[in-house]
Amino acid sequence: MKFNKILALLLCFALVLAAFPALAQTEEIKWVCKKSTRINESTGDLWYPEIPQGYGDYFTDWGSISADAADWWGHALHIGHTNCWLSYTVPVQTAGIYELFVTAGTYENFPATILTEVNGVATTSTVIDTCDWEPNVKVSLGYIPLNEGDNDIKISIEQKSGGALALQYFSLKPVPLPIVTDVKAGGESLGGSIIKRGTDNIRIVCTNPFDIETAKDAEILLADTDSNEIPVKITADKNELVISLIKTLSYEKDYTLTVTGLKDAYGYTLEDMQIPFTTSEENDDSGEDSAIITSAPDLQNTTVITVEGQVKNSLGDGIAGRMASLEIEAPDGTDVITLETVSLADGKVEYSYELPENAEAGKYKVILKSEYSDTSDEAEVRYISEGLKLQILGEIKGTSSASKVEEILSLYSQELGIDLTQLDKKTDEESGEIIQYGLTDKSFFYGRFTGKNFEKLEDFNIYYKTNLALELFLQNGDAEARADILTEESYSQSLCIDIARMGYLNDENKVLFKNDLALVERSSADTTEKLVSVYNDLTNKYFLKQNSKGNIILSAKDVSVYVGQQAEIKLDCGNVEDLLGYSLEIKHTGNTAEKINLEADCTANPVKTSEATSVKFVVEKLKKSEYQSLGTVTCETESEGEFEFTISGMAFYQIEGFPYELYVEIESAEVKVTVNKNSSSSSPSHSSTPGSSGGGGGGGGSSSSGTSKGEQSKPLDEEKPVEVENIKREFIDLESVLWAKESIDYLYEKGIIAESADGKFRPNDAVTRAEFIKMLVMTMGIYDGASVCTFSDVSKESWYSAYVASAQKNGIILGNEKNLFNPDAEITRQDICVILSRIMDKLGYENKAYEPHFADDGAISEYAKNAVYRLYEFKVINGVGNNIFDPLNSATRAMSAKMLVQFLKGVEAA
Repeated sequence: MKFNKILALLLCFALVLAAFPALAQTEEIKWVCKKSTRINESTGDLWYPEIPQGYGDYFTDWGSISADAADWWGHALHIGHTNCWLSYTVPVQTAGIYELFVTAGTYENFPATILTEVNGVATTSTVIDTCDWEPNVKVSLGYIPLNEGDNDIKISIEQKSGGALALQYFSLKPVPLPIVTDVKAGGESLGGSIIKRGTDNIRIVCTNPFDIETAKDAEILLADTDSNEIPVKITADKNELVISLIKTLSYEKDYTLTVTGLKDAYGYTLEDMQIPFTTSEENDDSGEDSAIITSAPDLQNTTVITVEGQVKNSLGDGIAGRMASLEIEAPDGTDVITLETVSLADGKVEYSYELPENAEAGKYKVILKSEYSDTSDEAEVRYISEGLKLQILGEIKGTSSASKVEEILSLYSQELGIDLTQLDKKTDEESGEIIQYGLTDKSFFYGRFTGKNFEKLEDFNIYYKTNLALELFLQNGDAEARADILTEESYSQSLCIDIARMGYLNDENKVLFKNDLALVERSSADTTEKLVSVYNDLTNKYFLKQNSKGNIILSAKDVSVYVGQQAEIKLDCGNVEDLLGYSLEIKHTGNTAEKINLEADCTANPVKTSEATSVKFVVEKLKKSEYQSLGTVTCETESEGEFEFTISGMAFYQIEGFPYELYVEIESAEVKVTVNKNSSSSSPSHSSTPGSSGGGGGGGGSSSSGTSKGEQSKPLDEEKPVEVENIKREFIDLESVLWAKESIDYLYEKGIIAESADGKFRPNDAVTRAEFIKMLVMTMGIYDGASVCTFSDVSKESWYSAYVASAQKNGIILGNEKNLFNPDAEITRQDICVILSRIMDKLGYENKAYEPHFADDGAISEYAKNAVYRLYEFKVINGVGNNIFDPLNSATRAMSAKMLVQFLKGVEAA
């Protein structure tokens, strides 16, 4: 019965339309699917119109239905989402664009997506959601093009939308042809042929609205009589097409604006236009623009004031060719220097001014003004002379009390570029809410500087920011206060806190986490290293809770063997999922360190380090994701006696879709090994039997009986042994790459890069393709030790084989036509962009044609151009200065670290 009702709906729509004469172009044509009491109130009766034959068709899952087989029901026709559709033959007198309407209702609040198709071409998709089964709402289905004569219109419901529709009226309303009513230059009608030279926008006013999507394919050319083009941008503002000039016009010059192929919002193409005009003389000029300062850094190791800015036109677009001046005002306000320049592409301006010898230390005010603006933009640039710098740092080094430090910092706060008001608490006078957290005891803060030796002013500034953030955290014990301080970007950056971790806690665990923060004592977090460790441990605690993960409890049984047999201790752990890796420490009695080994389910031998009383193993490259055992500890026995093992450690989880590695404690198990005297001269060579007493650690372990395995030759691990404890150290050679220090420290803390024996990172060394792939694979968490590399020049024995294989498996690297990867070649900056762009493809990011940006665009290889500008838009790269990308130069270690961390931050924020 329900299907028949749906059939009747569609059939009526198809047939009734055909009963109407050809559409007139000036009025709306309406036809009825089915009349009901809702619309025929004069009689109160249902009216069943005669159904004309020969026009229209209707289709359901049952197949085509003829008009006389249709079943009428209720107030209107109904169309469902089970592959139903209506089609019509519509005669039209005049070709054009028509708006199609339906008066309809949806069923039980299920929206329906209506699709239209004209002459076999899909045209519109519209969602209808009236929250009422009665068909009482008029909805536009969009604009469709119709030809003169018969047109085939098909209407259906998108199957996946799940809705159903009750139809009552359909109508077609012709859309009038567009007419250009005015052309404005700079907001004034271009009645004559003269416009101001400072004009930066032209508007085409039309009777129909514009849509940027339909208008963007138009060809718009603004050029002078010498064929010099003025670049433009276009936007749509209702019925105005706005043409923004991004280069300044010349005085007394003839120009022509040519517009071809321009479409309005309905799809009509406007007639081609040629609009000539002449610009004014210099003494009859006006315009509108603005200037902003984009960069004005303090002077650290230079006496050159460098200021960058941008000049924007009245529409906010950067505009070239505008005069812009920079005033530099000395700290005493008396000496003013003025520099002038002309804006370049995108309105960029740059200024450099070298201070004279013995220039006054302090804050220099820089004021940027543009050609047509009465306003300006200001900034302050701090300069401190080398002599005064050394004097202040020397005075700080010579302090012996917090009060003396306070005196020096107060006296030289301007020269040092510090704002001591940050140390004071501020509240809103009306609400009483805290605007700025302050210190309750400043002596703790100033005491951190007592006798401190700073070689450079930058070192002082970093130390100041870090310790201010640290003391603010320690002296504000409230849970919300501490959370607010950690999430303040300037503080979190100074403390090296990954604030994104907190964002992965659900509301319940976030409250508990903040309460734990309030309990952190000074002794536990009085350095950045301690605070980061506490923060990571607390977030890890609630990540575990949130993901139902806990400590791993080992179960192992005592072992009894004969002299010369191999003792085997199976480390049962119940059922553990998502295990990424683990480290074990085996403390022992007796001289057995070199005889203890671990057999684990990994693709490489566990890394082993031995000490006098313990053996440590680090297990990586696990083969599978679910474990009941962490492996088997084996020990060779040579003499009769007893010795004991205490086995404990740390395990690491990696949960799919979760960006952080979780770590848990492996609770200790105690095992006793008894070595008995041989019962005969010939005893089995490798076996062990479980002892009678249970091992520690809880949970019943299973016994195992070993068999002879013989000597196995195991390949040496290509990596440096990994320490169980990750002790943070400071690299000593990052002073030349402070812009990358945060990224380098981040990768170091994550264990992706390692410190050399001399404490250096060597940031300016070039990176090979193999070295970069290792950093990338570890950063993105896609390492798979079981993957196999197929490149001809990558040996299975090489240290980088597994990393290259992991990247190849994920489609990140492809090799060249000779199936070579060139692992030892230095990687170029443009090739890093290509590799990162492939990752974006894998993650489902949009890829499109990106606009060129860099001045050395011609040096970028064609295969890499789109990737370079895609990464520029993704805010991973910004060039090496002066708008240069330097695509073919080798990437340094610092550059690689910066690009990887910027890329990772972008991915995590999306």
